[in-house]
Amino acid sequence: VVRSSTNGTPRRSATKTMGGGGSKVLDAQRKTLCKQAISGSETWKDKETKMLETFKAWDTDNSGSITKEELQEVFTRLGCKVSSSELQKVLKDADADKDSKISYEEFVAWLCRAPHLEHYFKLSEDILKRNLKDAMAMQQKMQKEMEKSDNPMATMMKIGAKLEAVQKKGQDRIDKELKPVIQKTFQYHDKDGNGVLSYDESIIFFSNYAERLGPFAKSMAELATTQMMNASEIKVDISSIQKEFDKQFDKCVEGYTSDIDKRHKAAWDALDVNKDGKLQESEIVEALLHGHPKNQQFMAALGLLVDDKSMNSGPSDKMEMPMEDCQVQ
Repeated sequence: VVRSSTNGTPRRSATKTMGGGGSKVLDAQRKTLCKQAISGSETWKDKETKMLETFKAWDTDNSGSITKEELQEVFTRLGCKVSSSELQKVLKDADADKDSKISYEEFVAWLCRAPHLEHYFKLSEDILKRNLKDAMAMQQKMQKEMEKSDNPMATMMKIGAKLEAVQKKGQDRIDKELKPVIQKTFQYHDKDGNGVLSYDESIIFFSNYAERLGPFAKSMAELATTQMMNASEIKVDISSIQKEFDKQFDKCVEGYTSDIDKRHKAAWDALDVNKDGKLQESEIVEALLHGHPKNQQFMAALGLLVDDKSMNSGPSDKMEMPMEDCQVQ
């Protein structure tokens, strides 16, 4: 959704995500460098200014890019012993366009990358697809049982219990499989390793989450809509519904980007349950577990939740579309 620009304003990402190479030692050093760059940031522009100042400090010859030699100087100043092969790994990891130097955009993307958050969204999509498959199978089974039943009321009660069991199984799957990945996501964004996210660290976490939410949300909305239409045999133009969802979500993204500090503050307030001025791991876990109330509160605080009203006012308003099946829960 947003990436850095040299004038300090948020904009859409124009660079590809940095790769996941590098050792644990190099990852730890990257976290340290990132924390030093953003320390004390209170707003998006403040963070961008500090990042730009750090980039200029690394770019000792003022060429507008960081060379392998300048990168070596940075590690030397930090007292970090980095071998030539390790330094090459860092350069390869950060140098997206493979021109043997690091531009400002590459510098920011490398320092602020979120590999575990990327894994979180991929795994989320896989889990929710499995949950939808189970739900659809149960729905078909329920329909057949109702058609054969001589006692609809008793059958309904029996079906209700089965449906509840399927829903519980799906939620247990989400909680069990996603929690370890969310914990790693938290630890990676905890740049100074003190066990909590400070506000400057949360700025990176929130923007990384927002950037990666879009493709996931749109994919899940398309899947849920298709499944719903197939199950109910409703004849509608699925593509028009998907286009409307994409349109509404893009509006949400525009709102988030244009008022990013307000959105981040709202998200911080929503997650900081203890009101202790820091985000605990447990608070992040609750915010990222689909199906938990805090997950929707988090997305709503960021302004990235497409609601029923905005969808039903679009071209799909000729049908009562249950958007709870399309929202990312």
